[in-house]
Amino acid sequence: MKTDILKSEGDYASNDIKTPLGTFNNYDEEGKLDFIAAYNNGQLIEKTFYYKNGSKKSWVSIYENVVKQQKGWDEKGREINKYIVMKEAKFKGGPEGWNKYLSKNTNGGIALDVGAPPGQYKVEVLFKINRDGFIIAAKAISIPEKCKACANEAVRVIRESGKWEPAIFQNETVEYTAIQPFKFVVEERKKKRMKE
Repeated sequence: MKTDILKSEGDYASNDIKTPLGTFNNYDEEGKLDFIAAYNNGQLIEKTFYYKNGSKKSWVSIYENVVKQQKGWDEKGREINKYIVMKEAKFKGGPEGWNKYLSKNTNGGIALDVGAPPGQYKVEVLFKINRDGFIIAAKAISIPEKCKACANEAVRVIRESGKWEPAIFQNETVEYTAIQPFKFVVEERKKKRMKE
């Protein structure tokens, strides 16, 4: 850190520092232990958070990027019932409902409608959900050069998605950022042969 206080310590599989191994200790601005993260083959499998006084605040177990178990304690070490360490924002109806919403509300023919040549047009939309579950920002972060309308359509669909269940971190609702990919396709038209 700028204050010459150690921010994090741990091991990586190679010098490119892309694959963390084992445990990483992470410290706050005062140099006190903030949390410990444990990795297996580069995948996060566990996180333990601490209060400023050094006592354990919460613990979460993760498998394949899904929270499997989580617990929280007060500063005196008493377990807090139904404590949520971390939970992503969720569309009402869950992943299945989200996929149905996208399928039903996205104009998949927009690229063809605007005369884009045959091909695939990929768009990514970065969006934020506030603590109350409302979309507060949506922006295309990848826009196909030959189909700007595809990006506008993807952003529209995200903005009109309604109220979400807000994200939770350390038992409190928090702002959440997500990225949603879209793919629009214009099929190659086959030329008909004229009979002589």
